[in-house]
Amino acid sequence: MSLRHFVYALVAAVIVYIARELKRRRLRVNPRRPELSMAEAVELFGRGADRDPDRVLVPDHLRGVPPPSVLEAAARTAQEAEQQSLRAASARQAIREAILAQATLALKLEAILARDERARAALIAGYQPGMEELLVEGARICHESWRLLRFYARLKFDDAVPEDWFHRYVRLARPYIREKVRLAEAAVIEMDEGARRFIEIYDLLLADLKKEALAAPPKKRFVPPDLPESG
Repeated sequence: MSLRHFVYALVAAVIVYIARELKRRRLRVNPRRPELSMAEAVELFGRGADRDPDRVLVPDHLRGVPPPSVLEAAARTAQEAEQQSLRAASARQAIREAILAQATLALKLEAILARDERARAALIAGYQPGMEELLVEGARICHESWRLLRFYARLKFDDAVPEDWFHRYVRLARPYIREKVRLAEAAVIEMDEGARRFIEIYDLLLADLKKEALAAPPKKRFVPPDLPESG
């Protein structure tokens, strides 16, 4: 082997090593604040919520500075999730469950807000025309709750990075839930039995998405799905 070929081979080997080392370090779970409490997380999150990388998953019309009532409700939800996680076999998995529960409810409320007043009344028991502000507040509470929980998981478990299991879940679940709500409207208002059968299919799809999200390794990144997120 000539000196030139030897140098080329050495450079190639170094590049491969660096790429592998960067990937290894990127995937290594190394929590910054393993002793973090939710009370501390609430305080820290309040200082930098506008820099939260997960904020891109919240629709534009539900962003902005939340009122104190929304922040307080989100903090209570997050603190309850923390207490449940302390009793669970895996605190990290319990927090993931709480994150997914709040995100799923937020997506459902988003989808209902996109329907007209007649559909909303059919889909929510006790809903009356003019209650849109309550739906908006509920959606914002859910979004703030999962954002706070994700912030907590990022620092305590190193289990939150852009394009990870949660981003994949939201981007796939959002159009599924939007279509499920449309079908539910047809099933209730138009008594469409075919719509009811399709709802069952979407329930299975969402259950599979949740199962995959809970099983995904921390910090693994996924290619964003080629699906519409809003309509």
